[in-house]
Amino acid sequence: MLYPVFVVVLAVVIFVVMVVFVFPKFAEAFSSTGKPLPPITQFCIDLGNNIKGFWYLYIIGLVGFVFLCIQLPKWPSSRKVLDRWALKIPIIEDLVVKSNFSNYLSVLLVAYNAGIPIVDSLYLSTLTLTNVVLKDALENVSKKVQQGAQMSGAMKSSGVVPKMVTFMVSTGEQSGRLGELLENAVSFIDQELDKAIDVMTKMMEPLLIVVIGVIVLFLALALYLPLFGMADV
Repeated sequence: MLYPVFVVVLAVVIFVVMVVFVFPKFAEAFSSTGKPLPPITQFCIDLGNNIKGFWYLYIIGLVGFVFLCIQLPKWPSSRKVLDRWALKIPIIEDLVVKSNFSNYLSVLLVAYNAGIPIVDSLYLSTLTLTNVVLKDALENVSKKVQQGAQMSGAMKSSGVVPKMVTFMVSTGEQSGRLGELLENAVSFIDQELDKAIDVMTKMMEPLLIVVIGVIVLFLALALYLPLFGMADV
């Protein structure tokens, strides 16, 4: 995610530099025609003047926004809302679920193969979860197993465990080869995670092109529309 964030931040910086330093240079030339400036050009000039006049407010706003982005995931109430939203966005949901379960199943496999009781293994596995909603659901799985329920049944009733993982765990319990099937589940979820990352990476590239294209088009129109007007004089 560092690359797309860097590209977007760089694009925003270039936009600010253009409206603050470049557009004011053209403002006098544009106004010499005596014709009203296009709304898009006037907006850029007004925005640049506003930023120059109240730059400290923009800095305070930026610092506040960054602080809020850092703190929101740390507050329990907002963290739960953010994690719930993450599970409702199609591509993000796929990545969040599979990355969490990759860690969860890996620890569960290692703990089970080490001879740790299944209830304790499930408890250790939940410690790796970063999504609060998934963590709450899988903590309930651990409680149900502790009360005597089968692990596969508890996972199925949670509604958050991938169906293939539940099927593998159920098969392992019935055949007495839980360790082997957990290993297969880890391999399966890791492959699915790689696919999810690949899909997100491929979608990020055209999205960045669109964002940069919109910014470039906006600036180009703001600069060239007045020039076309001057040519008509």
